Amino acid sequence: MIETPIDREIWLDPSDLQPNAWNPNQMDDFMYQKAVASIRELGFSTPVVVRSRGDYYEIIDGEHRVKAAIELGLDSIPCWNLGDISDVKAKQLTVVLNETRGTADRERLGELLKDLLSSEASSELLEVLPYNRPDFEALLNVPNFDWDDIEDMTRPPESSVDRMRWVERIYRVSPEVAEVIDRAIAQVKSNEGDRDDGRALEFICAVYLAR
Repeated sequence: MIETPIDREIWLDPSDLQPNAWNPNQMDDFMYQKAVASIRELGFSTPVVVRSRGDYYEIIDGEHRVKAAIELGLDSIPCWNLGDISDVKAKQLTVVLNETRGTADRERLGELLKDLLSSEASSELLEVLPYNRPDFEALLNVPNFDWDDIEDMTRPPESSVDRMRWVERIYRVSPEVAEVIDRAIAQVKSNEGDRDDGRALEFICAVYLAR
């Protein structure tokens, strides 16, 4: 039986929750596995936001956490019930909750990670933190420098060994910004000879930093 909207804080079986049809948030397998590990090791600390839909609850925010909870065999998770709100409000909240989470200051994040390393081994931290080892180590060594002092960020060609070390970067941009980036990469590849997308992007960044 559906609770009244007044009963906001409720615990529900994740397998009974229904995803909405418009959720734009995507999560790759690496980040999903981190979400699973986080819930397994640290517990379900953030409630899933839902709305009541007659005889069931629909997820507004937290679909991947619900999936992870089901995978872990949890039969009850914390939820925040917004009641029988309209489709318009539910869709607005999906956007707001996805897009207003903020961005970490890399320097302060690096200091926080160093603090965690004083009591936990890096292997244990990497079980739950959303980083691969190269990104984790890069954050631990965030330099304190003035970007205006950088005169030359060019470097010699990578050796065959260096080319085996890959770091993946994922950025969320608008379609208009993505088009600009694609055009710039295509132009560098056309004008500068044999370069893949990554080397073309490196060239663009190096030229900007050397100005």
